[in-house]
Amino acid sequence: MYAAWLYLQRYALTDAINRFTQALRRLTIQFGVPGKYHETVSWFFLILISERRALAATDSWSAFRRDNVDIFRRDDNILARYYSSERISSKHARQSFLLPDKLA
Repeated sequence: MYAAWLYLQRYALTDAINRFTQALRRLTIQFGVPGKYHETVSWFFLILISERRALAATDSWSAFRRDNVDIFRRDDNILARYYSSERISSKHARQSFLLPDKLA
């Protein structure tokens, strides 16, 4: 999350998405796990972080983390509020960004 937040500190959303996803793809290839890359998950979190940053009163990472605990919860995955398990686990979602199929 922090890396995505840093990209969004430096670049506009569309540029951050492009740069971040390219870097993440290279990283998964370097570690020998290219199948771990997920396009929809990557885009979703970048867009969500960008939206939350725009609404924040400060540019502080610690404040962002404190004010957006729902993004970081493991027991209550925020993706499940927006995506059905079938959609998010599909091959198409892994390869291309898909819009959410659930209302938050």
